[in-house]
Amino acid sequence: MLILQPEQVTLCGVQTPGSPAPKLGVSHGNRPYAVEAFLSMDEKEAIAYMRDRLDHPQHPQEIIILVKEPRGYRLYCHVPGYQATDYALATAAVCAEMRADPYIAVGDRRWGLRVYKKAFVGSEAVTWLADHLQLSREEALAFGQLCLQQGHFRHVLGEQDFADEYYFYRFRQDGDPEGRSLSK
Repeated sequence: MLILQPEQVTLCGVQTPGSPAPKLGVSHGNRPYAVEAFLSMDEKEAIAYMRDRLDHPQHPQEIIILVKEPRGYRLYCHVPGYQATDYALATAAVCAEMRADPYIAVGDRRWGLRVYKKAFVGSEAVTWLADHLQLSREEALAFGQLCLQQGHFRHVLGEQDFADEYYFYRFRQDGDPEGRSLSK
């Protein structure tokens, strides 16, 4: 049983056999581990959960680790055949999944006299990221900012960082940021 601190692992993408896109994960000891679950419980309960998982593995050769985080523990799993990939590929896969999800509602958004085509709302994206990746809103906001910095999406005017607000953003595939002109 291995319980690690966040500084003992490195963020990476994990390509799992049969999966078209990499998942988010970590590497430790030259092995990639795909994120499995977030356990918002104390250490004693997390250890009990991990022991049960060790007694009833989902794959006969899986290796699991727990990483202690501020709000609980995150369970990661390694299975032979998993390969580490670039973390940017995994964030791109998450953004592609977010873009395809109808909850994000990419569409025309109006603010004042302006209509922004193919845009989504930052606060809705934070909710999606928090739910989908089992993150706190603060962690989801930081992950969204990383995606913005990597160029997966931009503020519609190119003026704002990623925010848990009613700000509009556009995925890279849907167009570039616009100028401030009202005559469009």
